[in-house]
Amino acid sequence: MRKFKKAITKTICKSGEIGADILCPKKCIMCNCLTPIGKKEAVCSDCEKKIKSQSAVVVEPDSYFEEAIGAIPYEGFARKSMIRFKFEARKYLASAFGYCISRLIDGRDFLKDYNIMCPVPIHPGRGREYNQAALIAKYVCDRFDIELCENMLIKLKNLSPVSAMGYSLRRVSVVGCIDFNTQYDIFGKNILLLDDIYTTGSTANECSKILKMHGAANVIVLAACHNEKKGDEADGNATYFGF
Repeated sequence: MRKFKKAITKTICKSGEIGADILCPKKCIMCNCLTPIGKKEAVCSDCEKKIKSQSAVVVEPDSYFEEAIGAIPYEGFARKSMIRFKFEARKYLASAFGYCISRLIDGRDFLKDYNIMCPVPIHPGRGREYNQAALIAKYVCDRFDIELCENMLIKLKNLSPVSAMGYSLRRVSVVGCIDFNTQYDIFGKNILLLDDIYTTGSTANECSKILKMHGAANVIVLAACHNEKKGDEADGNATYFGF
């Protein structure tokens, strides 16, 4: 009886999604074309095939994380979609960005050893309806049966938007802005840290430092978008690899 109710509920929800798509069709976050009716994730089939080739693995010397994995470039329609997701309450786009990450990491060996995920936190003073990284993290965690620890990290300072800062200023500004929720015990555990956009890695590095200070063995950063910067906006020692 329980399975029957669950199946009925799923069918009703699916019907609701189809109805919503007919009234307000989703557009692909990467190319802006219409996506199939009833598909939860706003990513078209053509762009799905491009995710792996457009992704990046970043290794930075002397960082506190092992590597950072970015799914899609932060440019074009993907950039516009992320801005809408963050600032215009387009919560449904979380599944699209989460899907891009999931497509990229599916089958990776590290998933056997990393079963805890925490999102990069935001400060309440931002006044946002939700933490976009947490919504993306929930999608990925549900897909791979990973434990989501949404409040493991705490943002202590409401910083100015780092998008307007160069590399050096970002590194300085984030120091001391992250704290750890001591209700968690992560000693010897491997942690997946999820962020919306990876640019210089300053915030990811500070979060990773705090996680390791509280016992984490290893940290891998997952990001929906990667934004390779040049000059003063980037760390010249960072190495970008194709996936």
